[in-house]
Amino acid sequence: MTDEKTDDARLELRLTGSAHRRKGYAKAVVSCMARKLHAQGFPVYCYIDEENTASYRLFKSLGFIEDPSYRAAWSE
Repeated sequence: MTDEKTDDARLELRLTGSAHRRKGYAKAVVSCMARKLHAQGFPVYCYIDEENTASYRLFKSLGFIEDPSYRAAWSE
């Protein structure tokens, strides 16, 4: 998804149904979209909830690195 107002792009993951987990679908989609966004000049990054170990492992396996200096604080 691109935002014309900010020249930003983002890829949001949603819950995968249990019957479709661990089949590589998310890895294929994220990998493809990250390459396309990067090729178009968009920075490619993600925010992952600390409790979401599955997403953390997915992004680490794709070469994403953790940057402790770049953390978002969410308020309710």
